Amino acid sequence: MLLLINSLLFGTSACSGKDVTSPKTNASKPKSEEVIKKDVRESVWNQLNGADKESIRGSWKDARVSKLTLKPGMGIIDKGEYMGREVYIVDFPITDSINSILVYASIETQEIIGRGYSD
Repeated sequence: MLLLINSLLFGTSACSGKDVTSPKTNASKPKSEEVIKKDVRESVWNQLNGADKESIRGSWKDARVSKLTLKPGMGIIDKGEYMGREVYIVDFPITDSINSILVYASIETQEIIGRGYSD
């Protein structure tokens, strides 16, 4: 009886079309924080308007990325649901000043959610 149950279970899994022998891997998952930073910088760059891009010294590759917890008073935030959550801040240097363009982006979607204040 036990032999019959085992053969039925094995036969069912073999015919299901699913690979039950190999572990699931995510080939598209970034391998390092540096890869993530590059992706975020480029993703945010692609969402900027032409005037912003023209005022930036260099390209998306010159931006710096960090994470912070978004709090009231940190800038003009378009999506208030991100208050109190950890977000990316992408810092683009600009050509005509020592200031920079500060852009907040969602960690999950890399969508721009607001702008930080510059000195």
